[in-house]
Amino acid sequence: MPVELDDECCIDVSVSKCNTESVFDKCDDIVKDMSSLCYMNVSVKSNDEDVCRTLSALCDSGSQMTLVRSELLNSCDYQPVGKVQLRPFYGDSITADVVRVNLSCDDDGVGFYEHCAIVSGLHDEMILAKNTISRLLHNRTRQIDGRTDHGHSCAY
Repeated sequence: MPVELDDECCIDVSVSKCNTESVFDKCDDIVKDMSSLCYMNVSVKSNDEDVCRTLSALCDSGSQMTLVRSELLNSCDYQPVGKVQLRPFYGDSITADVVRVNLSCDDDGVGFYEHCAIVSGLHDEMILAKNTISRLLHNRTRQIDGRTDHGHSCAY
């Protein structure tokens, strides 16, 4: 049985009573109302001696903690500092290790340390929580203005 959207149409367009124009109009409206996904490049390293890895990170204002796909950190020398229970919007909770990594917007690695959960099989390379996005953007602005604590400046 098709799922009813309203009195005019239904999702299953194979049913003869459906008004297919209304279905496509509804789909266009739904797509227009969706927010676009936003990504930014983030350099990650486990310690000051580690080589930076630049990851494509999804900016997720609804996430409470920054997540990193564990497979991308296999060659890093990171040490778990704890565990966290992650509750996705659907499905069972996931137990993940928490690690402390250095995050920055550039390959110089001039950044800050952040606690992140590492998750096996994460769809994106990295998912940034709102507070992490704010810190990255603030740190980048300080670097552009030449106000870093480490004497580095950033060219964008």
